[in-house]
Amino acid sequence: MALDTYAKAALAAKMLEGREDVKFVKGALDAFAHDAGFSDLAKGFIEGAYRSKEGIQMATQVYSEAQRKEMESVTGADLHTWYSTDVLSGLSPADAATFQAKLTAHGTETYGDMTRAYRKAASIANAPEGDYTAAEVSNARVTIDKYNAFMVAQSELQDFKLESLRASTLDFARKRHLKDLASRLI
Repeated sequence: MALDTYAKAALAAKMLEGREDVKFVKGALDAFAHDAGFSDLAKGFIEGAYRSKEGIQMATQVYSEAQRKEMESVTGADLHTWYSTDVLSGLSPADAATFQAKLTAHGTETYGDMTRAYRKAASIANAPEGDYTAAEVSNARVTIDKYNAFMVAQSELQDFKLESLRASTLDFARKRHLKDLASRLI
């Protein structure tokens, strides 16, 4: 699935936000580059990005933005399929069905459309009194209620999806980092 393409880059962004050791962030970016098929021809660009904190931030920002754009075009059914392979596996049939129902409840609406509607409604509902009419606030609350279960489920499942990539990403980072260290110790 196309969502897999940028998932490790999204993990790198999450790691960077969490102030994790930069070698782990670089490892997640390396794993992304490897999985995306970047050849040794791109090594100069990759190593150049790693020369500064700003370069690492820019690389994670560019690729996590690409992942965000990819997410905008998928439906809840697409997300359910993506999460089913690992995050939802092992749940009871009733729990798995609950997540399927929440993710697919909005049919062909895209994640991007739902997110935009939810965020707009939240900004109206949380605005200072008097900024919007009572009817606008009421309609915003209806929209929030409509999408809230989807947004909560998707957010939690996304966190677990990215965390499920951590072990393989850190293993990739360990091998790459120690290989580089070994070459400097010779």
